[in-house]
Order: sequence, then structure tokens, then C-alpha cells
Amino acid sequence: MKICSVSQMRASDSIASEKYGIPSIVLMENAARACVSEIIGFNSFVVLCGKGNNAGDGLAIARHLINAGKSVKIYLLFGNTFSGDARTNFEILKNMSVQFSGLADGNLENDVKMCDCVVDAVFGTGLRGEIAEDILGVFDTVNNFAKYVLAVDVPSGIDADNGKVFKNAVKANKTVTFAAYKRGLLLFPAADFAGEIKTADISIPKEVFDSVKADVADREKIKSLMP
Repeated sequence: MKICSVSQMRASDSIASEKYGIPSIVLMENAARACVSEIIGFNSFVVLCGKGNNAGDGLAIARHLINAGKSVKIYLLFGNTFSGDARTNFEILKNMSVQFSGLADGNLENDVKMCDCVVDAVFGTGLRGEIAEDILGVFDTVNNFAKYVLAVDVPSGIDADNGKVFKNAVKANKTVTFAAYKRGLLLFPAADFAGEIKTADISIPKEVFDSVKADVADREKIKSLMP
């Protein structure tokens, strides 16, 4: 297994698509299936979606859970301003006549309290700058009331490079991170927010990680990153 910075992971995704011809939506689908396999034992879900590829992962996760007969409520925290693969997954759900919720609906706290599992697909590795107050409120609700939290790739509110934790960062029970460990997940204080970390093979050829000079995640390397 490898350890990647955010920029190395983005480069790996691009190489997988451009050099090896693996469509990015295939990588997203593989990521979603890996997440679903970790939570399929639960029956009811709240899926929190941001607006980038992490949200696309969340939308694909929601689709698989719905197809498995689960109760799923999808919250679009920034509306439906999606593009690329995330837009494709949003349109698929629309074509399935799936209903979406937003913060203005006012039911989030109750839905989080009542569901078995919250899926955090808000920021992933894409967090930039300060977090808006309404989103901080969402994270506070999750941390106070969720029975179980699965973080998609990286818990929202942590820096995937340096392990910095922003105010009200999501505290996950389990994090499914894709293709490689993200460096920040192994650093404190972020390591305390990730819960159990699972790395998911999303079918990126191993040669890709050599080309971006990703570190090998052996015991000594992981130990060297920790304080």
C-alpha cells in the first residue's frame, strides 16, 4: 500500500484516466462500491453530499444503498451545483425519482438521530479555506447525534496533507480511503478523527503510484510520520 499527498493522488487519478484509459467515473464507482461493502449491514442512512467528487462518491453510494433496499436520505449541502462525474451520478438518481433534502428543510438533526449510519461525503480531500457556519452546524449535529459515521476518503474538516483539524471536523467511526493512505490521516490530531482506516483498491494500476513517487506504507514509514 502507498501513502500519497493530495496532489500525488490527483495526479494518480489523472494518469489512470489519461494514460491507462480508465474512465474517472469507473474509479468513482469502484470507490462507492468499496464504501457500501463496509456499511451494508446497516438499514437506514443519511448521506451528506458536498459539491465536488467526494459528493459524487456519496451520490453513487446512495444509489447502491437504495438498490439494496435500504432507507436512504440524501442531503445536498450546497444544492445541486454538480459537474462532471458528480453531475452524472446526480442525474442517475433523478432518473430513479430519488428525493433530495437540503438544510432549509429543517429535518437534519432528527434524521441523523434516527438513522443507523451517516455517510460523510462533504469535502474529502477537497477542503479549501474556512468552513461556512451552516456547514459547521451540520458537522456539530453529526458529532453529537450520529450513531455511526463512515467518512468517504477523508473525514470532512481535516487537512489530508498535514493532519490539521478544523473546527467541528467530522469524527468518523471508519474511514474508507481510496487507492492509498492520505498522509494527513496518519498524522495527529487528524488520526483521532478517522476511526478505523480501510484502504480501498479502486483499480488504479500500481505503476501509477511509482510514477508519482508515492511512499510505501510500511511500518517504519508510518511510524516516522507519527509524533
